[in-house]
Amino acid sequence: MAAAPAPSWTGFYAGLSFGQRWDRADWTTNGFLIPGVPSVSPPYAFDTDASFGAAPARFGGYFGYNFQIDRSWLLGLEADIGDATNNGKSFVGIPGTGIGFALPLGANSSETTVDMTWDGSIRGRAGFFVAPNILLFGTGGVAFQHVKETILCSGALPAPSGCNNPLNFPNPTPDSINTIEKTLVGWTLGGGVEAALWNNWLLRAEYRYSDFGTLNETFALGQIPPVDSPGNAVVSTRITTQMMSIGLAYKFGATPAAEQSWSMPAKAPVATPNWTGFHAGLGLGSRRISADWTTTSLAGGLAPDADNEASFDGSAFRIGGYVGFDYQISRFVVGVEGGGGTAKNSKSQPNVPGLGGMLFAGPDATTVEANWDANVVGRLGYLVATDVLIYGVGGIAYQNVSLHAVCTAASFECLFDHDETVSETLHGPVFGGGLEAMVARDWLVRLDYRYADFGSVDHTFFSGEPFQSPTATTAIRMQSVTLGIAYHFATGG
Repeated sequence: MAAAPAPSWTGFYAGLSFGQRWDRADWTTNGFLIPGVPSVSPPYAFDTDASFGAAPARFGGYFGYNFQIDRSWLLGLEADIGDATNNGKSFVGIPGTGIGFALPLGANSSETTVDMTWDGSIRGRAGFFVAPNILLFGTGGVAFQHVKETILCSGALPAPSGCNNPLNFPNPTPDSINTIEKTLVGWTLGGGVEAALWNNWLLRAEYRYSDFGTLNETFALGQIPPVDSPGNAVVSTRITTQMMSIGLAYKFGATPAAEQSWSMPAKAPVATPNWTGFHAGLGLGSRRISADWTTTSLAGGLAPDADNEASFDGSAFRIGGYVGFDYQISRFVVGVEGGGGTAKNSKSQPNVPGLGGMLFAGPDATTVEANWDANVVGRLGYLVATDVLIYGVGGIAYQNVSLHAVCTAASFECLFDHDETVSETLHGPVFGGGLEAMVARDWLVRLDYRYADFGSVDHTFFSGEPFQSPTATTAIRMQSVTLGIAYHFATGG
């Protein structure tokens, strides 16, 4: 009997992609260098750390070459470049210089900004064919990330909150603006699902993690007391990114289905996959929690100090499960699905936002922690091939969150010692999408992305405190990437 034709992936290809990149830049001010004075630790306050996490949309392109070894394996080489929109994150004041200390809200115009713009990579690829037209692949190699860091030190205020030189009185001191730009080199690892569709087109869903190490720089500041000489801040910034993208590429050369035949005797017609039925599966991946804390007021209606905002962003490994039912209507698939998972997203900072930073070291801290999550969504998909589904989801999601704040008399932030935790299970809309493939009889593999907005946790901490009782609102958002495998309980044939 004649062998059934099957795709060959050998050859060059080029494509476009869109998706989202999650940036993380953990800033630490390590000390100061002052002419004629030995290197000193950050003075005045212990707020030396800041997290400049952002989650911009990303658009890019990629090209490469695949070599198909046999019916099961593929090797390749690929390069890509992309850019992100709205990729900057700013922080009021300068970490480690006592930002906002004893200053009412808005009085400090000093600012620190981290922008992460274009990125690129050169990677190897290795894949396994779970079906003749469906490839599960891993990828890794060298990554590039352009980073721009800017410190604006206000000339309107004296140190530690600004760069005004008192000796210039009454003449104003200009703002000090220092920018450092570098293209970092690091490593990247990831993987995804790719499917050969009609003619020469390849559709993929891909996730990658990149680590660029630590950027060490020295920024020139203004006048640093007690010597009133120009000083330099010694700064280190830990840079990592995560990326989820959907790509569509064109493979050059002959039509894949016409290039090669595998030993697949055509004794009987191949049954068309049927997507109608229940499914249940397990998923592994990453969950990013964005928690933006804002202290809006203190007891008695007082305005908080200028360090009233903080970002508790972080990513963690997530494990979960899902069950659902799909119904196929021609090339469309509609369904409903429920699921949940758990991850340990926890981020702390060494003070309470809006209370002015710690004058003396102590146990004062603020922590935001996210635990389990759950969701119920509807699904709508289109079969770009009989065994490849591209789909969108939308529905409602749930997220368990805990906020923990410690304020002590020893740090002079509070008159009395306080240790308070508030826990809530939030709910909000969730939407997303992904790529799913029927890789064998009754088995489904997917790469899935979702975004959820849970509103905010509003709470007043330390109610017994006469002045330093902060009312805070913390906006909570979630993004997740999941690689899942499910068993499909087919109905009909």
